[in-house]
Amino acid sequence: IEAPAQLVDPNIRDEQGQSFDIGFRKLRDGSPFHYEANVFLIRYNDRIGETQVRLNSDREIISNDEIGILGRFRTNIGDATIKGIELFGEVDLADILSFGPDHKVSVFYNGSLNFGRYQRINEAVGAVVSSGNRIEELTTLNIKSGLSYGYKKFSSSLQATYVTEQFSDAANQEPAIDVIGVVGT
Repeated sequence: IEAPAQLVDPNIRDEQGQSFDIGFRKLRDGSPFHYEANVFLIRYNDRIGETQVRLNSDREIISNDEIGILGRFRTNIGDATIKGIELFGEVDLADILSFGPDHKVSVFYNGSLNFGRYQRINEAVGAVVSSGNRIEELTTLNIKSGLSYGYKKFSSSLQATYVTEQFSDAANQEPAIDVIGVVGT
C-alpha cells in the first residue's frame, strides 16, 4: 500500500529503552474486594513517532514556506520518558448482598494518570518538534468504570470511558489540522 501523504524515514532505527514498575495487588481470597495499584516509568531512546511535514510532488520533505501537501513523517523522534500510576478496583456486590451462587454482580474502576515528554529531539525532526513536547497519542487521564452482571451462563457489562485530550503528532500542533493536532476532550 502506498500512501502519498505518509513518509517513513529510510534511516529509522529500532527504539530502545527500559521500564520500571512497582505495585501491589489484593486478590479476593474470600473477600468481595479486589484491587491493584502500580506506578511505572518508561524511558525510550530514539522513540519512534510521527509528526506533520510538508512534502513536494516527489514526496521529499520541504520547508513549511514552500507549496506542497501536508503529510505524516514516521521516524525516530528522540528520547522520551513516560511515568504514571495505574489503579484497578472491583467490588463483588453479589457477595455483599448475598444474591446466591448463580448471580454475579460487580462494579469496577480502571484508571491511569500518565505523563510523557520528549527530552532530546533528533535532527530529522528538530525543525518541527521541540524538547519538552508531550508524547503523541498519550492521554493524561484514562478512566474506565462500569457494572457487570451475570446469571448462570449469561453475562452482560455496561462500561463508561473518559479520556483527556491528546496530541496526534509529536509537534503538538494546535489547532488540529485534518487529523493532526489535539484530539479528544
